[in-house]
Amino acid sequence: MNTTDLIGKKFNKLTVIKFDRIEYKRDSKGKNRNKGYWLCRCDCGKEVSIARNDLVTGKTKSCGCLNKEKWKKRSKIGKRRAKDLTGQRFNKLLVIGLDRVEERIFSNGKKNNIYYWKCRCDCGEEVIVSGRRLKDGRIKDCKDVKRNELKTYTQIGNEFKKKNILKEGTRLDNLSGKLSKANTSGVRGVSFKKDKNKYKATIGFKKKTHFLGYFDNIEDAKKAREKAEDKYYKPILEKYGYKSRKDKEIEEEFE
Repeated sequence: MNTTDLIGKKFNKLTVIKFDRIEYKRDSKGKNRNKGYWLCRCDCGKEVSIARNDLVTGKTKSCGCLNKEKWKKRSKIGKRRAKDLTGQRFNKLLVIGLDRVEERIFSNGKKNNIYYWKCRCDCGEEVIVSGRRLKDGRIKDCKDVKRNELKTYTQIGNEFKKKNILKEGTRLDNLSGKLSKANTSGVRGVSFKKDKNKYKATIGFKKKTHFLGYFDNIEDAKKAREKAEDKYYKPILEKYGYKSRKDKEIEEEFE
């Protein structure tokens, strides 16, 4: 391996200062491969060590500052500005920068942005992961990412069937689950709308969101939500002998 041929050359925002090191790793076929790393100075002044192939192919264009610039532009797509995860570590994955933003439209017509991040695993492999999967802790390394990519919706559905929680296209554990951490009202399906100065109640069932109304106080919103749960959730839960959230709360109260 030539350890001098890149010195002084510039690749995008990176100027090569000197040869840094060689790392020996096994590829997917079990063969030993060596990878040369070069110390580079970014236009922003930061020094980083980059693999030769990533430099010459343009896979890595900066120390990460370019991704931050990209993030500032792309994160303005939605009304909510998601947190920049660049530089953060999640288990064995280090976030390099934002890869893309995808807009999703739900059945109720609402839109939401899904942020996908480029990450480098401790083994050197680079993968793309959604911010939600990174933050919920279920993805530990690049192997977990690949395993999830290989799973089809049918396979995931079969896993839920084995657990006996998927009935008629509905996950029974979701209907009787605990309050989400994202909830701020303390009542499932109820949120406070500042623009209307009222509590909004909704319920989701079989991929549809049902609007239950706006209420002046949280108690009325809670009653509307509970009435809707009796209408939509109770029949299917009783049919398959699954306890409702209300029943679980009563049991816990008398334990």
